[in-house]
Amino acid sequence: MRGRTLRDLHSETWVVAAVLRDGDLIIPHGSTTIETGDRVTVVGSAADYQGIIKAFTSGESSFPLGYGRKAVVAITSESDLVTLLPEAISFVRNSRTEALTVVHRDQAAEKDPARAEEIEALVAEVEQRTVDIDLELRPATGSLHDELLRVADHESVGTMVVAAPQGGRFGRRRRYVRLLNEYGAAGVPILVSRARHPYSEIVAPARQTKNGELAGRAAIDVARSTGASLIGVSVVGPSFTTSGDTLDDARASAGWLREEAAVQSVNVQREIRRGNPVRVIEELSQTAGLVVLAMPSLPVRLIRPGVTCYVTENVDASVLIVPPIP
Repeated sequence: MRGRTLRDLHSETWVVAAVLRDGDLIIPHGSTTIETGDRVTVVGSAADYQGIIKAFTSGESSFPLGYGRKAVVAITSESDLVTLLPEAISFVRNSRTEALTVVHRDQAAEKDPARAEEIEALVAEVEQRTVDIDLELRPATGSLHDELLRVADHESVGTMVVAAPQGGRFGRRRRYVRLLNEYGAAGVPILVSRARHPYSEIVAPARQTKNGELAGRAAIDVARSTGASLIGVSVVGPSFTTSGDTLDDARASAGWLREEAAVQSVNVQREIRRGNPVRVIEELSQTAGLVVLAMPSLPVRLIRPGVTCYVTENVDASVLIVPPIP
């Protein structure tokens, strides 16, 4: 729209009635041009809303380009080829991500010939599966974990794809806390993979905080890119502990998510519930492929680690954790 005249934007069913620019009100005419930062009042039929929105916004997904241009994943074994790699590839193909970096052991540095052959076979399989995307293979002589963090810290990484930690309940909790603290410090979105792609349904809490809005917009972008339906969740405490204002805030947050999604023609199923937010999200995510959450404040503590950690640990869906934009 920038630089175009209203004559060029002629419509039979809606008109630009006023332009506010740098505090000055402009009554427009045919030769008036639209500039970046203008606040534009449009008069027209409610039925034209989607068309007006599409005319005045790009309406294109941007996540995760605000963080970086590529995804990075570490491959250690054949099982990663079955679970972790396919979700990383799917994410690249169905988002604005431009490339995939695969970190793997350097077979040339392996003293065990059998292990070197296994790594060579893994690399060959990775190359075969990624012929249609921009791939970079990154051999590492040391810890793959450390190399993954090094890449995220020093390169244009928009998403880190990691396997969901396994083990007993207490040991698994420790691993999730460590995952959030170590990977979260890199300031890069984390996709905790449970091989639930392609995503047909996405669950995202609706919260009008700075971090909550970033996560909500990321969920909208992924839903648009993948064609998934989006469930926006607002959870408030039991009625005997919750004021009417809190319930109103939950409704407003859910409404905000729906309005943001409408700009990109993504429909939001609004769910306003009372109860424990972890349990509500677990219930709603039973049929979902992906849950999108905001990164919690760091460091995450083992005792009372917070909603994001509890949800990431306990749901069956993959989880995308969105940090503040650096």
